[in-house]
This record gives sequence, C-alpha cells and structure tokens, in this order.
Amino acid sequence: MTILEKMRLDGKKIFVTGGARGIGMNLATAVAEAGADVAIVDMDIATAEETAHRLAQETGREIITIKADVTDPESVEQMMQTVLSAFGRLDAAFCNAGIGINVPAEEMTYEMWRRVIDVNLNGVFLTATAAGRQMLRQGGGSIINTASMSAHIVNVPQPQCAYN
Repeated sequence: MTILEKMRLDGKKIFVTGGARGIGMNLATAVAEAGADVAIVDMDIATAEETAHRLAQETGREIITIKADVTDPESVEQMMQTVLSAFGRLDAAFCNAGIGINVPAEEMTYEMWRRVIDVNLNGVFLTATAAGRQMLRQGGGSIINTASMSAHIVNVPQPQCAYN
C-alpha cells in the first residue's frame, strides 16, 4: 500500500471553518480530493457556495456550506447540528477561521483588536470544544487547529508605522 493510499479519507465527514477561501479552501480541497465529505463553514456564504460547487464537481464528494459565526456559541452549536444532520457524524474538524486587520499599529482600535482575538482565539476554542464533545460521544475523531504564518513573517505590503 502506498503512502497516498494510507492517507485516503474515503467516507470521512469533516468541517473546515474559514473554508471559503485561502488556507481553509485549500484544506477543504485536499480532504475532498482524499475522499472526505466536507462542510465548508464561513461567514461569506456566497464564496463558500462557489467553493463547494467547484469541489463537488471536481471530486464527486458531498460538499455542504454552513454560514456560522465562530465567535458566537449559539451559531457554533447550530453549525454542529447542521453537520450532524447532513453527515450523521464528525470525523475531523479543521478549526481554521481567522482574520487579520492590516492597519498601522497607531490606527488599530481596541474594537479591531478584540475582533481579531475573538475570531482567531475564541473561535478556535468554540469550534474545537463543540467538535470535541461530539467526538467524545461517538468515540473518536481528530481536531486540527490551523493558523497562518503571519505570526512569524512580515506580510507584504505591511503598513509602515513611525515610532519615536
């Protein structure tokens, strides 16, 4: 058996938050190509539906879309109910939704900062714990939390800040 055969995800049921574009879209594409059915979770439902339609055509997998706010516990719980209604179980959760507000530091407001923290940290907590509760009930699963390299590299273009 080849390594690619060992990595098949045939029949697995997976959600990807922030799955409409970027890292999330690439994760959704990879797992669908490997044989998984995917719930693409995103606030931008129009782009999520475009991504889902393309993936379903390319892979033949069941791809659904869910509009959910990962910072809202009720929205996350509704997301989980939608995943379970569609798929019956959850085998893997890619807690991937994240945002960046690219403004000079002196222009960053506290509200902007709180929004980034809410999505990037609290959103991962809420989606991972919701997935974990389901996985405990069903006897297993995998939770993968992803992030961009933005914490380690300088994004270009980067706003210039002047500090004295």
